[in-house]
Amino acid sequence: MLKRILGFIVSVFIASCCASGVAAQQASIFPFLRTLSSGRTAALGGATVALVGDAANLVMNPAVLGTVDTVEVHGTFIKHVLDINAGFASYVTDIGEHGTGAVTIGYMDYGQFTRSTIDGSKIGTFGGNDLSIGF
Repeated sequence: MLKRILGFIVSVFIASCCASGVAAQQASIFPFLRTLSSGRTAALGGATVALVGDAANLVMNPAVLGTVDTVEVHGTFIKHVLDINAGFASYVTDIGEHGTGAVTIGYMDYGQFTRSTIDGSKIGTFGGNDLSIGF
C-alpha cells in the first residue's frame, strides 16, 4: 500500500513538473509591457482589472483613464536582479470638454552583456533595452 501511495505522489510530481515546463515555453510579444508598474499592482498579483482611479494602471488597463478624475502624476523605478532596471511614469490631466488625457512612458534596461567571438575571445560588451511611449 505504501508503495502505491509513494508511486502516486511521484507521478503527480513528475506530471506537475512537465506541465510547468510546457507552460514556460509559451512566448509573448513585448513582454516588458507586462512589468508591474506600481507596488499596489504587484501586491494584487497583477489582477488589476477592477482598480479604478489609479494612473499607475494605465499600461495594464487603458480603460482606467475614464475613471481618473483629478490630475495625477505617477512614477515607479524597479531594480530587478543583476543589472536589470525598469521604470514607468504617467501623467493624467483633464483636457476640457474632450475628456481626460494621459501620457505614459515605460522602459526596461537589460544591462550589459559580454560580446565574444565564436572561439570565446571577449571583444567588448553590448546592452539591450525597451521603450514604450503612449498618448
